[in-house]
Amino acid sequence: MGTIVFFHPSVDIDPIPTGAGGIVRGATITLTGKATCIKETIDTDTEEEETEDSPESIRKVEVRLGASGAFVKGRPTGPVSNTTQQKTWTTWSTDALTITGVVNDAYQITAQDVREADGAGIKADARSISQCSN
Repeated sequence: MGTIVFFHPSVDIDPIPTGAGGIVRGATITLTGKATCIKETIDTDTEEEETEDSPESIRKVEVRLGASGAFVKGRPTGPVSNTTQQKTWTTWSTDALTITGVVNDAYQITAQDVREADGAGIKADARSISQCSN
């Protein structure tokens, strides 16, 4: 009997307000978002497929400000898992991050969620480009 398991992670960044009262160059920003992971299990003998939500499979969400540079780990704000007794990454947020890397009034924010299995990371990227005011 054989089984194949696939994980399908996804991460989203919540909308960021621009214009008056929104993102301003030189200021800080706190990001929030959502992450999901769908576990797909296939029985290779019967070809039966089963899918289920697997929020405990997400080990971290990282955020990068600008087009390059280091990713910074966010913190989970989702409900506590009955399995792990820890907050899940279904919702997440960052501490206040200093805005850097603005090019031609365009600003790129990248978030990725990481599911670790046997030391290997599976990443899903979500990108949001917001306009910064002068």
